[in-house]
Amino acid sequence: TTVNQTQRMKKWLLDKFDLDMPNFQADTVQTYLGNDDLHEDAKSLLEMRANGGKSSTAKYERLLDMASVDGFIHFVFLYHGTTTGRVSGRDWQPTNLAKPSVEYESMDKLVDDLVELSNEEINDKYGSFMKAASSAMRGHIKAPKGMELFGADYAAIEARVVFWLANCFRGLKTYHDGKDNYIDIASVIYNVPYETIDDTQRWLGKQAILGCGYGIGWKGFQNACANYKVFLPDETCQLAVDTYRETYYEVPDLWNSLDNAAMMAMRTGKQTYAANGRISFKLLKMKNGQLFLFMKLPSERLICYPQASIEVVKTPWGAKKKAITFRKLINNQWRKESTYGGKLVENACQAIARDIMYAGMKNVSKAGFQTIMQVYDELISIAPEGFMDLKEYERLLCEPMPEWAKGLPLEAEGKIMNRYQKL
Repeated sequence: TTVNQTQRMKKWLLDKFDLDMPNFQADTVQTYLGNDDLHEDAKSLLEMRANGGKSSTAKYERLLDMASVDGFIHFVFLYHGTTTGRVSGRDWQPTNLAKPSVEYESMDKLVDDLVELSNEEINDKYGSFMKAASSAMRGHIKAPKGMELFGADYAAIEARVVFWLANCFRGLKTYHDGKDNYIDIASVIYNVPYETIDDTQRWLGKQAILGCGYGIGWKGFQNACANYKVFLPDETCQLAVDTYRETYYEVPDLWNSLDNAAMMAMRTGKQTYAANGRISFKLLKMKNGQLFLFMKLPSERLICYPQASIEVVKTPWGAKKKAITFRKLINNQWRKESTYGGKLVENACQAIARDIMYAGMKNVSKAGFQTIMQVYDELISIAPEGFMDLKEYERLLCEPMPEWAKGLPLEAEGKIMNRYQKL
């Protein structure tokens, strides 16, 4: 009765076609669908599983249930829902909307087709009714009559914050000069002039800039690229990671700086400093005897690591070393986690990116916008039609910034929309 009843489907396929499915995960289903000898009935069932086993389309019913009389849905964001201070989604989960999986002319046209065309016509035009419905989910967030949606996100904000926090000369200069950092690092990786980099080479440079700032190894880099269905040889991944660390040598120094400062704070109980004084750590003992480690950000906001201690842990690459462990609430259960320099830098950079967004949000609010959503590094606001030029909205997200963010190169890119869509 539903394509989520995997045990029933497994038994039916085995009994009727002697087809023993190991599981019904997306990659497995796609692999079996590629078999030309697959019986049409079995193929039909697996196609329904591939297209219909989407939790994203279940959001439609929840969306209708939650709609208020004012045309909005409320209480779907949790302030400070993560350790770094970013909001998290609740209930309808607007921070976890599916990426579009069909090609469409415009979001307005896609939504209109879902309303006006028959299921068969939608299948013919988009290949799958369920994929079309999932792809249109964002489009049901619509500007009220006489209003427009302004959406923009911060371009490579975490990579920029990493360079800023590390005082990385080359990385910052490239951004300040208006050059493309993805092309810049690709030209070093491939040892060719900046002007000759092609799209494939730039893609690898982009993965290096966005993926190597928190200490990822070459194997992790290889797996990250594989998520995009790009399978790179070991040598290429090793070269990309090594080139990043050598070209932006201040970044590995930043990992060590935060790791050493956090360890020193744990051992001495005194306030310690890292990242040229922009980050500090302090260990506090609570009345119940538990130790809490705090990281102070440039904004003076704090990140807390509860029940902190130093223990010997096993690293992802199999070695054993001393590291800071702490308790973290995951799925309503407290679990022990360990951290290290690259992870501390990740926490700091994501938290600083959050503080930048809140500063930008204040700017657009003062200018007369009503902010309705924030999804990671993306801000969505509404305003009357013709209220402001998009470039001015993008500028307001980047300036003015607090004094502590001086020297951080920011850029926002956005759209003016009738219906929300992936930027």
